[in-house]
Formats: sequence, structure tokens, C-alpha cells
Amino acid sequence: MLTARETAIQTTIQKQNEAQNAINLAEAQGNDRFSSRWRPAAAWVCVAALAYQYLFAPIVTWLGAPVGVAFAFAFPAPPTLVVTDLWPVLLGLLGLGFQRTYERTTGVPGALPPQPVRR
Repeated sequence: MLTARETAIQTTIQKQNEAQNAINLAEAQGNDRFSSRWRPAAAWVCVAALAYQYLFAPIVTWLGAPVGVAFAFAFPAPPTLVVTDLWPVLLGLLGLGFQRTYERTTGVPGALPPQPVRR
């Protein structure tokens, strides 16, 4: 009975994967610029925001202090971004989600494979 259930689960997962692969293939072969380029565009927005936050803004702040002192004016610090909102988007685009691992380690019902009955 457990083997039949595991086989049914694996068959269902395989069908879902095949359907998703068909969707991915159709999207990749399509000529629609919006649907084929939304993922790279979102990734580039995330990369640009992270580069600004972690590279450009600190360099501008670091260079702005001596320039402000040399010319006797307060050089304003560049605005900061809330990059904690970008990480889930970027990690999701990269396929680095750990939701299943979290579900399996915390024992969410349906996330764990069926365990054999011990007598």
C-alpha cells in the first residue's frame, strides 16, 4: 500500500515537472518580448540595486567626506535602499528557495515522505 502511494506521488510530481518544462520551453521559444525577458529584467534590476547599495553608495559616501571638507560644504549622503525586499526576489529568480527543506525539517504535514509503520 505504501509503495503504491509513493509511486502515485512520484508519478504526480513527474507530471507536474513535465508540464512545467513544457511551459518553460514554450516561453523560451516565444517571440513575445515581455514574457521572454521579464526574468532577466527583474534580475538586472535586483543586481543594479544591490550594486548601488553595496558598491556605489559607500564609495560616494567615502569620497564625499573629503570633498565636502575640502570645499567647506556638507556633502549629502546618497539615499539607501531596503535590499531586504530584493533578496527574496533575486533568490527566487535564481532558484535558491529553501522552503521544502524548511518544511521537511519542521515536519509540516505532507512535506515528509510516508514513514514505515513500526510495530
